[in-house]
Amino acid sequence: MTRKRRVIVTIVGLVALAAVLVGAGKAGAAVFRRAPDHAHIVVTRIQPPAGSQTIVFDQHVGDVAGQIYAQLVSGTHIPEGAISSCPSIPSNAPYYRYELTCSRLGIQTAVATSDAIGCQALELTYSDGGHDGFSWQAPNGTSFWETLHRLVNAPVPI
Repeated sequence: MTRKRRVIVTIVGLVALAAVLVGAGKAGAAVFRRAPDHAHIVVTRIQPPAGSQTIVFDQHVGDVAGQIYAQLVSGTHIPEGAISSCPSIPSNAPYYRYELTCSRLGIQTAVATSDAIGCQALELTYSDGGHDGFSWQAPNGTSFWETLHRLVNAPVPI
């Protein structure tokens, strides 16, 4: 094989490998956006101004993880950088911080967090680095917090 032909074969091989890896990456990223089969839910009571924290709820669930996730992502999508007007909150009022760690087939796929004060928005951060914001209320008026309470008896925001 001539040197020129080896270089061409090598370049074609590298381009093909890159295409396969990019395709696998996109397929892998789709896994992180699918409904989980397990969720770990932690609710922490935050007491300003000192910021003392007390865990008031800590539960692992499997059978309802997909329902929780579906309710979370059914909230109105909040575009990145969107400007919002939220109710003012007294600086010394306690509130709950919610953290839901989602996994699928034993692999962590996303973490949803919310300080359930003001707009009570939920931020979903995927293991692939992407993130989305959602309102706590679905367009049909169903509250994420009420659904979470109904499914696993987690406390509703205070």
